[in-house]
Amino acid sequence: MEFLDAYPKKAVDAFRKGLEYRKQKKNEDALKTFEMAIHVAPGFYQAHNQLGILYKEVGRNDDAKNETYIVENPSGEQLKDVIEMRDQLLKAKETGRP
Repeated sequence: MEFLDAYPKKAVDAFRKGLEYRKQKKNEDALKTFEMAIHVAPGFYQAHNQLGILYKEVGRNDDAKNETYIVENPSGEQLKDVIEMRDQLLKAKETGRP
């Protein structure tokens, strides 16, 4: 998952832990770790997406809608993060290095 290189290690670790918790059906733990990932890296779209899906699964529909809105309507700062991540990935492909 190359896109993870664009985010702080602490956020990525929380995101990965959240994915593991989801596989284990530990929804409360997964919610907390996805929320932590977003706290560390507010523009972490994949974490927002996973959190939105999980909110929907546990019946927190309003929270799910909020996360969906964030993913579909990024703020200026979040767009900056996405552009920076894209540039890093393009540079890595051009140079053959991360």
